[in-house]
Amino acid sequence: MAAIRRFDEAAAKAKREPALRIEALTLAAVAAEERGDLDGARRRLEAAIAPDLPGANEPALYRLARLLETADRPRALNLYYRAASGAERHRARGYPYHEATTRILVLSQLQ
Repeated sequence: MAAIRRFDEAAAKAKREPALRIEALTLAAVAAEERGDLDGARRRLEAAIAPDLPGANEPALYRLARLLETADRPRALNLYYRAASGAERHRARGYPYHEATTRILVLSQLQ
């Protein structure tokens, strides 16, 4: 709980630094998900992807897609495509390029 609070506070303080805010919100979402608070994680990830900041959003896009896979498969696929495309262009195919493209392939093969 303390980790979530610290990341939320960091996100609140980073209003003028969007990349730092996105990272703090994403880390808070990870901590919330680890505690079983999936709704809290989803809310934080939605906030993290609200400003479209190529190079910074991709981890949040990927994590949100993972949360939405069973509830909203079309949106999850869209988020995976955005995460993969952004990681290819702005992160030199770094995280989460491989993970997102793998999920796209898996979900595309499911009926």
